[in-house]
Amino acid sequence: MEFLKETVAVMRIAMAVFVPCGKGGHIHQDRAYHGLAYNDGCDTTYRFDTGEVICCRSGEVIYLPKGSNYTVDKNEIPQTCDAGVYAINFLISSDSVKFRPQKLSVRGRDKMLSLFKRAVSSWRRKEVGYFEECFADLYKIFKQIKQESAVYSSSAKSFKILKPALEYINEHYATENIRMSDLASLCGISEPYLRRVFHKVYSVSPAVYIRNLRIDYAKELLILGGCSVTDAAFLSGFGDVSYFSREFKKTMGISPKDYLSEGKREK
Repeated sequence: MEFLKETVAVMRIAMAVFVPCGKGGHIHQDRAYHGLAYNDGCDTTYRFDTGEVICCRSGEVIYLPKGSNYTVDKNEIPQTCDAGVYAINFLISSDSVKFRPQKLSVRGRDKMLSLFKRAVSSWRRKEVGYFEECFADLYKIFKQIKQESAVYSSSAKSFKILKPALEYINEHYATENIRMSDLASLCGISEPYLRRVFHKVYSVSPAVYIRNLRIDYAKELLILGGCSVTDAAFLSGFGDVSYFSREFKKTMGISPKDYLSEGKREK
């Protein structure tokens, strides 16, 4: 049975934790709690004793059922200096129901990551009301996954409409100044309709979607490619270094220069 297709009541949160890439247990026997884990900047492979293998890439969430047995293999080359897995472990009221492990693809990644980070931060600080805040964030995670799943399943036509634009974006985001009018023309629709359908599917505008792709690529160039801030800006599709720095800090909460410095210290 699929976990989030059912209505579940969380009885208790056991822990919210961040596990850096390469750390944490490798073998898990008779898991004590249900869990949701978000992969940030790393790829993780879960091998269950049932023979099922689930590979989670960065930006994907996995549900791990209570009582499951599995091993964890993490990518030895993290995509960022602060790569790792954010996890929330909890108990539910319907433990008699058996759920299967499941990978959950996420489109609103920034929002999802923010919820996991906030829960982990609250749990670590343990200030007054931390338990309630973690509890609320977990239900918000449930809600986002369910909403995105509903949009995806009911919007196959929307994905088909956007396919030419998405293919063009993925091919050219780092090398061209992509115009909305060109994307709309590729899809055979108007610009306002393109923006409306795009936001319905991805919860962001086409411009923000493109910016996020460029930021993710710039992060790889800074840490793994050995690029300077200037080179990363131009190679990832930003035509202006100052604009790149502003957008990077807006998205990551840290300047590209500081991000690069932190990455060097981690090596």
